[in-house]
Amino acid sequence: MSLQPHLYRAWLNRGLLLDELGRYEEALTSYDQAISLQPHLYQAWVNRGVAAMKSFGYEFYLQQNFTDCFRLERNKTPDILIPTLQNTNRERHLALFQASLHSSIALLKETFADSPKVIAQLEQPPSPKLSQLIQQPPSQTLIDFIQKPLSEDVIAKIAQDSLNHPSLTNPQLNLRGYEGAIASYQTPLDKAIRRDTHPEGWGVLHHHIGIEHYRQGRQSAKPYSFWRKAETSYKTALQTLKPPEFEELHLEVMQDLIRVLLNLGEIEEAQELQRRGADLLQRLLADPKRTTPQKQQLALKSALFNQLTVDLAIQSGDISGALTLAETGKNTCLRWFLGYEQVPELDYRQIQRLLTPTTAAIYWHLSPSALTTFVIVPDALQVVLTQRNAEENAEERRGFIELNDQRSESLQHVLAWEKWLTEWNQRYQAYGSSKETVNGTEKKQHPWRLQMVESFQELRAILNISGIIEHLQNQPIENLILIPHRDLHRFPLHYFFPNYTCTYLPSAYSKLRLILEDEENRDDGGKFPINDTPDNCPPLHSLLLVENPKSRPFIQGKATPLSDLPFAEVEAALIRQRFSQVTLIANPNATRESLCQSLQTPHHVFHFTGHGAYNPGNPAQSCLFLDDTDQLTLTDIIHRDLRDYYLACLCACETAMTGDETITDEYVGLVSAFLKAGVTYVISPLWTVESAASALLIVKFYQHLEAGQLPPMALKLAQRWLKTASCEQLFEWLDQVIPQLVQHKSLQLILQDQRDLLDRMENNDPPYCHPYYWAAFTISGIKD
Repeated sequence: MSLQPHLYRAWLNRGLLLDELGRYEEALTSYDQAISLQPHLYQAWVNRGVAAMKSFGYEFYLQQNFTDCFRLERNKTPDILIPTLQNTNRERHLALFQASLHSSIALLKETFADSPKVIAQLEQPPSPKLSQLIQQPPSQTLIDFIQKPLSEDVIAKIAQDSLNHPSLTNPQLNLRGYEGAIASYQTPLDKAIRRDTHPEGWGVLHHHIGIEHYRQGRQSAKPYSFWRKAETSYKTALQTLKPPEFEELHLEVMQDLIRVLLNLGEIEEAQELQRRGADLLQRLLADPKRTTPQKQQLALKSALFNQLTVDLAIQSGDISGALTLAETGKNTCLRWFLGYEQVPELDYRQIQRLLTPTTAAIYWHLSPSALTTFVIVPDALQVVLTQRNAEENAEERRGFIELNDQRSESLQHVLAWEKWLTEWNQRYQAYGSSKETVNGTEKKQHPWRLQMVESFQELRAILNISGIIEHLQNQPIENLILIPHRDLHRFPLHYFFPNYTCTYLPSAYSKLRLILEDEENRDDGGKFPINDTPDNCPPLHSLLLVENPKSRPFIQGKATPLSDLPFAEVEAALIRQRFSQVTLIANPNATRESLCQSLQTPHHVFHFTGHGAYNPGNPAQSCLFLDDTDQLTLTDIIHRDLRDYYLACLCACETAMTGDETITDEYVGLVSAFLKAGVTYVISPLWTVESAASALLIVKFYQHLEAGQLPPMALKLAQRWLKTASCEQLFEWLDQVIPQLVQHKSLQLILQDQRDLLDRMENNDPPYCHPYYWAAFTISGIKD
């Protein structure tokens, strides 16, 4: 902008970044500047509406003093930008560039596979000068330019253009919230953006008008007038957003129209649109001109479409078909992230193959309009609908069901879930400081932990757990397979089923895939189970152990040491004594290369003590942090054959957690990756647990495993022990394990300090009874 203040897309991009930073009023002025330069730029009008919806209120000063505010921001630039440029880790930048280049070349080779000339060019190595250029420090010319103040000519140009801001002449554009968003979308229609001259922009603006009407109706006890307006706006958008010119936009509007028709009860029209949309989606995904990443992006964007087809099937009474569609939607997402081949459609009878006479599966499905629970028992399939709760559940429902509300009870449950999820995310984010205190409050006293039990009671009501258990009571069920959907993967659903032994699966196919593959490779036609193992854990002799790497991942461009896990070495020392063959990977050898090599050697158990992270923007880069800046990513895992591993125990921070962003398609994390690679069971925590409690629980788990318990029962018993153990019982247990570390005096001292800490506790309650300490640990997978 200092060079070319008339570049309207630069002002648009500035607005987008300010919006990302939560500076909505400043973003609005940037969008207005872009619009003053290019009134038919529909992207500026759309994003203006989005920012107006999120803004807390009109700020007169920023609008009236736009040029002065911009000059002030520009004057701050040298103090921010120059140190950033000078302190940039250029080796890291080079590594990122090379990785990006490798991915781009692979994609281009796939796209131009039939062009030998292009392939030959792509296989040429990049010029060495390119690496040198990337590693060069910023030139003095660039530094001088950054330090140079804005010229008076540029300031005059910006000031002149700002006189044409649309909000200066249209007071409706100074509204905020729902009214402000609608005003931003409607203002340019049939003026700067007309149907005949700008069909794409005209259609997109009508689409966004529909979205705002739909959202407003969702938040209103009397929603139907808003939803009728949304229906009209969506149908208007479809007048120009037609195939073949605007196929993907057409599909997006169709799925939003289906959603509002479902809420209006227009089932037949919704079904017809669903059939047309499904045909279009399949045609787009089969288009040979589309690259694999393009197909992946389209499939993930269409997750809402798949979710709505489940709701349609439920409303039509096709429960079995709804479950098949729910499973197909899950596997569509898992396929693109985990590299599954084409996934077959599975009906509930095939899913029943995962069950035994004493095992049931609880399968959740979340859409924008309904929260559906399928209960699959060995001889039947049932649906637990939230709006049909038993009479005794009325009291626990009273907090979120309004009798005079015109919205369906199923939608009110979804809204209650979304409100609950938002509040949980806010508290957890505030808690997530690496320091011992958060805003001056000890972590034990932080609202996230103090309100956890109460929060789970609210979630219990929202999920209608009582109704689910009612369906199980007349069955000889002892074990549950829990198959959550979207954000439900982030929470300890086993907490609500204390009388059952629970395991998790990302989807039914994630396990059935291995069974089906094995049957194809057998000569007996698949008449017998693939691994007819007894109900006891098989002998586990060999362990691959990664012990507490000293990790320094890049955070905001800097290699940042992660917090110590003081009990990690204690845990590792006690666990490795239980195995006759141990491969230990410790600092400084805990590198990606050494771990990948070791994983190629069969072991019974892989145990990791350290830190992990979920990447919500790019799940493929979710990882376990290794030595220094090394990582073992989800992509590294899914391409390995780990079928010889019976158990992977990821005692890392938040390896099962899927971030604080709402998941609109499906959960894909490290657990899914290890299961896809063939590991039978995977243990991981949902949130960061204090190091001492984590070590106690995991060591106790291995003791039960050694005694012959299957991993799900071993974890359940370990959790029950930690939850109920008194200080005296913990003293007794510590007195037994401390002598086992006779060769590790420093580790003995750590455990002795923990014993002394427990001894000083005045409260007579079991010290680890709170679910924070024990409920986070989940086990995924089922016995073959």
